[in-house]
Amino acid sequence: MTSAPPSPRKPHVGELPDGARDLRRFLRKRVEARGTTRFNGRGYRVKIEDLSEQGCQFWIPRSAGLPLRSAISLYIDTLGPFDATVRWSRDGWIGVEFDFPVYGPVLRHMHDRLGSGDEA
Repeated sequence: MTSAPPSPRKPHVGELPDGARDLRRFLRKRVEARGTTRFNGRGYRVKIEDLSEQGCQFWIPRSAGLPLRSAISLYIDTLGPFDATVRWSRDGWIGVEFDFPVYGPVLRHMHDRLGSGDEA
């Protein structure tokens, strides 16, 4: 008797594509922030889930169509813009690397204000 194939697994918040966590140089901290991004002259509202000095993960409607290596500008809460490059994309979740690291005191302020304290 054969079993039914497993149903597709939906990624949950903070989940990375296979192997991505091992490649990351800086652990991200969970945050709950709203933001906006600009890509190809259009603005999109995003939900930011985790943040490090080097990058973050956020959800954006798939209709935005952010391809890998896209250059974007990102506002996190009231701060920004942070210029970034799309490094991975999966089911509307996007991982970006900032072009320049977030300055330490600014990052700590963002984690204190927006974060849950957990590592992502």
